[in-house]
Amino acid sequence: RESSQLLVETNAHVSRQTVPDLKTLLTAWKHRSPNLFEPISEWEDLFLWRSNIFDAITSNFGWVEPGTLATLHDRPHCCITLSRAARKQDLKEVSTFTMSSLGDSIMDVDTAFLKWREEVTTY
Repeated sequence: RESSQLLVETNAHVSRQTVPDLKTLLTAWKHRSPNLFEPISEWEDLFLWRSNIFDAITSNFGWVEPGTLATLHDRPHCCITLSRAARKQDLKEVSTFTMSSLGDSIMDVDTAFLKWREEVTTY
């Protein structure tokens, strides 16, 4: 449900060349994660879908500066959450790979701290 709302909201703003406020929708997505005991394949499927939605949003707002563009998606949070689930299921290789996929992404301080904490905990 949130996926379609995100796409409708972004499409409406693209035509007007404005930047939408997607915080409430992204917050709803943060709280809609599988349980930690769910198979990692379910986690991966969910976050792959979200990544596709984030790619669609990013491609629509290519004219926006990178710092502002980072507020239009929550890819770092998805990677950190997937990494945490993999670590909790003793899949340290998956956890490490997921965290490395973030690279030097632009993120806020809180998310950067969570990334660092997950990296330290994994090792």
